[in-house]
Amino acid sequence: MTVTIDTDKGTSSVIHPLGKDIIAARMASQWRAIRAHKSIPSGPLAAAARRTGDGTVQLTFQSGTAQGLRAMKPDYSLSASADAVATATSQPVEGFEVADASGEFHKATASIDGSAVTLRCPQVRTISQVRYLWAGEPHSSTLLYNASALPASPFILAVSR
Repeated sequence: MTVTIDTDKGTSSVIHPLGKDIIAARMASQWRAIRAHKSIPSGPLAAAARRTGDGTVQLTFQSGTAQGLRAMKPDYSLSASADAVATATSQPVEGFEVADASGEFHKATASIDGSAVTLRCPQVRTISQVRYLWAGEPHSSTLLYNASALPASPFILAVSR
């Protein structure tokens, strides 16, 4: 899977966005890894969401995809390239939402803890579901990336105990 959530280059209103060079570079990198029988480059892939004792949820990711988790600001301008698609930021990652048992989602705050992400939401006492960029056209100024500067893909997960 090649994630393209951050490759818009300012053309979200047209059916064929201009970030194809970024997409092609990511796909080529994956193809080279497959041909060489190496690990396929990927952004963070959510594996599990577990409640912690303090009303928060900790997200863990598939092995090998969550090294160097960080918040980055995608460059949606025409000057974005495969080598400069996003820049690191000290702002928190956006785009996370959590739901209670009724299924009503609320915006959550996210903090990166090594290779995991912890989510909090004062409006939700017991979190039952977690989702990230789960919209037809998600808008977040900061996204979750790994050390390879690859973005996490949108996901939804049920929370386990």
